[in-house]
This record gives sequence, C-alpha cells and structure tokens, in this order.
Amino acid sequence: MRESLDNVSPLELFEKLMNPNIYDYIVKETVRYASSSKNMCDFTFTVDELKIFIGILLFSGYHKVPSERDYWSTDKDLGVQIIQKAMSRNRYKLLKSVIHFCNNEEAKDNTHDKGFRIRSLFSLVKESFQQFGVFEECLSVDEMIVKYYGHNSLKQFIRGKPIRFGYKLWALCGVSGYCYNFDLYCGKTSQDEDYEGLLLGTKVVLKILEAVKHPNAHSVFFDNFFTGYDLLVHLRNLGYQATGIIRDNRLSKCPLRPTNFMKKEKRGSYDYIFDTNEEVMYVRWSDNKCVCVGTNYDTIEPVRNVEMAE
Repeated sequence: MRESLDNVSPLELFEKLMNPNIYDYIVKETVRYASSSKNMCDFTFTVDELKIFIGILLFSGYHKVPSERDYWSTDKDLGVQIIQKAMSRNRYKLLKSVIHFCNNEEAKDNTHDKGFRIRSLFSLVKESFQQFGVFEECLSVDEMIVKYYGHNSLKQFIRGKPIRFGYKLWALCGVSGYCYNFDLYCGKTSQDEDYEGLLLGTKVVLKILEAVKHPNAHSVFFDNFFTGYDLLVHLRNLGYQATGIIRDNRLSKCPLRPTNFMKKEKRGSYDYIFDTNEEVMYVRWSDNKCVCVGTNYDTIEPVRNVEMAE
C-alpha cells in the first residue's frame, strides 16, 4: 500500500479520499433539496462546481479577511483574484444556502438520531478513510472537537480544552495521526441496540474498533474516560492488546496502595497487582501526581530510570 502512494502528490491523495462517490452524493442531495424544498425547479449543480466550492472553503480556512464577502471585494488590499475568477459571489452564497447532505423525506423515520442529516455523508467519508486498511500497529481512541460557535443542539462545551465549543467526535487514529474511524457524539441518550446497557466509554471503544479487521495485530490505547476493568477483559477476549489510564473509582476495590500514601513517597515509587484469572494488571506510581494504568497484556518489566521532558 505504501509503495503505491510513494509518488502520489497531495492533490492526488486528497482526490483518493474525496472520491467520486462523495461528490456525486452531495450533488444529488443538494439538487434534491433545492428543487423540492426551495422550489428551484431549474437549479443545476455539477461536481466541478462542488470542487470549486470546497476549494473556497479550504482556502478561507487559512486566508482570513474581515468578512466573507471581502473575498470578492474590488479593493486591492481585500479582494482575492483566485476566488473571484473561480466563482461569483452570488453563486457561492446560493450554493452555501442550499448545500445538503441528506434526504429530508427520510427525517420522520430517523427522529431518534440527532446526527441524521450528516450520517450518510459520514458513512461515505469513513469508507474512504478505510480504503487503505488499518496499517498501523498502535491505535488510539480519543475525542476530537470541530470548532463551532453557532446554535445547534449537538454543540458541546468542554471546560479547560483549547477548543471549548464545537461538535464532539470520537476518533480512532494511528501514531501518524491518520484517522481510521470516527463517529459524531449525539448525547448519552442516543440509541445503539448493539451495545445497550454498557457505559458510554466502553460503548464508544467497541463501536469505533469495528473498523479493525485483525484485532491480534494491534495495540489500543485510551485515556481515563474509557478505561475500566470490564473493557480491558472484553478487549482481551476479542484479541486486542489494550492499555489505558484508569480512574480510582473504577478500580473495583483493587488492593493497591492508597493514593494518599503514595503521594508522600518519592517520585518513581510504584505498586502493582495482577489478576491471574482475567490477566489484567493495574500499576500505580508516583509522578507529579499519582497515576494509575490498567493493561491486559503488558508487564512492569523492565524497570528503569527515565528523564522528564522539559
């Protein structure tokens, strides 16, 4: 796979990810929406226009002007000729008002799904992302935020994060940062019959790992939002090597040395315990604060000194 991509330019790689199926789907649903909901019977839209429209959005992401309309300004210090020659302002604003990613006629059958309007597009994008397979051994499950300050019921506020407002997505990524799978967070009440009754963190990990075809070939890592004893056992039974930071209230009364005692010990002090039945190990050590990690495959050996990163 890597050999086939060695001589591929960034544009060609982008076209592999944004494949014709995605473009055709967006064009089809946009034309449907414009003609049926906006009464634009003579509305036309092509894939080439869509590519220009997406290009303008990408360009505006790094070339900022005070107002969107300023890209078409006649002032020398504001106008951007590459955009002005590509598409007129009126056409751009029209496309932005009608761009659509779903069939509204199916909305009544999907009232339980808050992300219905974007779900079909996400499926196509995920299929495109997974066309190369999962080609890295070490994988991470975590959340990511798409910044958004407008009004929407799916918008989240997460205190203390670099991006505090936006749409939250769960993501499965490799060491390189490549995203293999993702899902939009639609709230704790979102229905998922396959994982009913499980904790949210456990449900997220199991669902997002569905993209992995060969569990034995991968190690999975996650933070304390997801990690729990039952999840580590379940992943081991599925064949995954899994490790994650774990919260004290999820240790199931595991007899590790208490955090209050370990805080008083020198940095590097540690304690561990191993469940021989389910082959799960917990390790707690003293750093700037006490940290506890759970794993279903790793060991504490070798023990050695390391230097703290500055």
